[in-house]
Amino acid sequence: MQSKNKATSCLYILLLSIYSIGDLSCKKLIQIDAPKNAVADKNIFETDATAIAVMNTAYIKMSNNGGLRNGSIASVTLYAALSADELAMYPGVTNQMILGYYKNALNYTNITETPIWDGGYNAIYIANSAIEGLNQSKGLTPNVKTQLLGEAYFIRALNYFYLTNLYGDIPLALSTNYAVNATLSRSPKAQVWEQIVSDLGKAKELLSDKYLGGTLLGSSAERVRPSKWTAIAALARTYLYLKKYAEAATESSALIGNPLFTLEPLNNVFLKTSRECIWSVQPVTNGTISNSEEGRVFILPAEGPTLNGYYYYLDKKFYDLYGDADQRKLNWINSVTVTVNGIPIRYYYPFKYKIGGVDVPATEYSQVFRLAEQYLIRAEAKAKQNDIPGALDDLNAIRNRAGLVDTTITGKPEILDAIMKERRLELFLEYGHRWLDLKRTNRVDDVMTSAAADKGGQWKPFKIWYPLSETELKRSPALKQTEGY
Repeated sequence: MQSKNKATSCLYILLLSIYSIGDLSCKKLIQIDAPKNAVADKNIFETDATAIAVMNTAYIKMSNNGGLRNGSIASVTLYAALSADELAMYPGVTNQMILGYYKNALNYTNITETPIWDGGYNAIYIANSAIEGLNQSKGLTPNVKTQLLGEAYFIRALNYFYLTNLYGDIPLALSTNYAVNATLSRSPKAQVWEQIVSDLGKAKELLSDKYLGGTLLGSSAERVRPSKWTAIAALARTYLYLKKYAEAATESSALIGNPLFTLEPLNNVFLKTSRECIWSVQPVTNGTISNSEEGRVFILPAEGPTLNGYYYYLDKKFYDLYGDADQRKLNWINSVTVTVNGIPIRYYYPFKYKIGGVDVPATEYSQVFRLAEQYLIRAEAKAKQNDIPGALDDLNAIRNRAGLVDTTITGKPEILDAIMKERRLELFLEYGHRWLDLKRTNRVDDVMTSAAADKGGQWKPFKIWYPLSETELKRSPALKQTEGY
């Protein structure tokens, strides 16, 4: 018994040291040595349990212990939506960083921290450590080793995807060698994209075609560990962004034609049992934060938006884009009406996730990749390749699920516009789709010139890329500020 208790204690200390990485920023990559007894300790990769725990830290950071506001890639849901034209802000908010994102007025003084940058490079460090440690490991079950390597490549690619889409040229760190990483400057976007495609290709080959459970030795009904299909979904998105339309259509077709996945009724899409889900992030805590953070952040209380954390609600212009027949308007948007000085004011808020900060069992997981996006990816890819009937079929599949009839448009430019509108209505407040779509389709200047003015800011083209904080620049002398700031 004493031996067992000692082993348990040692494992606890080991996992605690791994988890402590969650409090380290991207200086881990580009300035200082790796932490003692943390992920760099190669003994961690000699047992299945501790090796799995290393990768779990990356998922934990995307969940309740990082989430929308506190420095993981999941933060892109909030910050990119603020930057775009999806959210309105309650008057009187004084948080300068939040206002900077919202008014498109970020600079190195009001952005005292860089949550997406820090969280992204934090996860990349974990992935690099895992790739190095797993490749050298001799003690793991072969299937566990293969799966974890696939997960590490996927996590690295996912984080680089968001970092380069938000910051442009970025440091490309592919090891935990602090002497190398300390000298990294920004790599061209094209080089980062090449690495993303390479990593996702490896992930696709290594990851299981089944959704695995916590030990990786049995299948799971929940889709919270990346699978082969998750890598394929990320590849489809990546190829679309790179304008490789044939490749994007091929990857998305592998998902659309797979009986594992189906378009769910609207109110089932974001449940943890959703068969539309390709990959979701599972909440890791209990009580009032046992469900998705999207629900806790965006569901307004009866008193409406307040200065007590409930800052955000849907922009009325966005709400008005939905026709009355669109079931997403009825099922994915809710409202509260507040009377101010005798005048009723109606605030609309996202209601894709139905559970806010209440103590109920977990039923909703944050969806990172889902099948509806793949239909829209393939629709766009087919339209770009002049397959108009195929593009319309995929577009109409999403429209029909929303209760809408088939579109009657036929011209290629009009179809592409309709697909962009459908992406906006379908994917709002999900991992930055609107902001990234505006940028990749070169519509951002036209849209944001007026949208920024509506929010009390002023748009300039260089603002398509986020700046680095002054703190980050001082930590990493090889880095230069984003051009224009």
